[in-house]
Amino acid sequence: MMRQCYCTLLLFSFCLLLAGCRKGEPSLDQLAMQGDYERLERVAREDFSHTYQKGSLYYVALAQERLGKIEEAHASLRLYVAMAGRQGTSVSAAKLAVLLGNRVADGALVIEMGLLLEEQKALDEATAKELYQALLGAKRTEDAHRIFTTYLQGSLDGLAYAKVLVESNTSFSLIKEAFTSLTDEQAVNLLLFASLLQHDVQRAYDYFSYAATFESKVLDATMKKNLYTALARFASQADQRVQANKYQSLANTIP
Repeated sequence: MMRQCYCTLLLFSFCLLLAGCRKGEPSLDQLAMQGDYERLERVAREDFSHTYQKGSLYYVALAQERLGKIEEAHASLRLYVAMAGRQGTSVSAAKLAVLLGNRVADGALVIEMGLLLEEQKALDEATAKELYQALLGAKRTEDAHRIFTTYLQGSLDGLAYAKVLVESNTSFSLIKEAFTSLTDEQAVNLLLFASLLQHDVQRAYDYFSYAATFESKVLDATMKKNLYTALARFASQADQRVQANKYQSLANTIP
């Protein structure tokens, strides 16, 4: 009986020793705050393999994102969301999901997590902008309008708003409407920016036709060169080879 009690006490002491060792180790949250992301990924991955706790998986995704492993981070966070469920996802994980979803073109994830943040009253300007773009891309214009008027209207100036629309590839009628609030210089520079993006033939032709209306405006040499360069790019994407050559030649004549 004494031997059994001794063994029990010994086992109990050993457990306390292990607990003390774990207690002395930095937590996942501490590793994240310290910016030790390589160690964080390793420790969090090991912890998840033993416990299957979704919280550990979040830290795996966070570490991978900070280390530039974007595709891996996206996959880890997708698994986290699947395990946690929509209502079980933390605010921090939802914000990370919006960021990662935008970077890998996973609009569905951005919308799901962005709207969750809105429900939880945790939608900030940065995540609202990502959500707005994703909603426009998904043609959910009513939801996009609500997000814009509620969270972005007071913080985005006319140029920033127009650029968001250009980047989201939304309805061209909305893009043209946004351009009306810009100065000629802002509009030409934004058209030059838009010409660097990839467009289908119809959208490229829409841009080409609209940009051509600026030829009648009074522009300085730099603005003319930017306009002709944009027109040449839009024409090329729209399979208008003659026009593309014409405007590229015009751009080249301006020093």
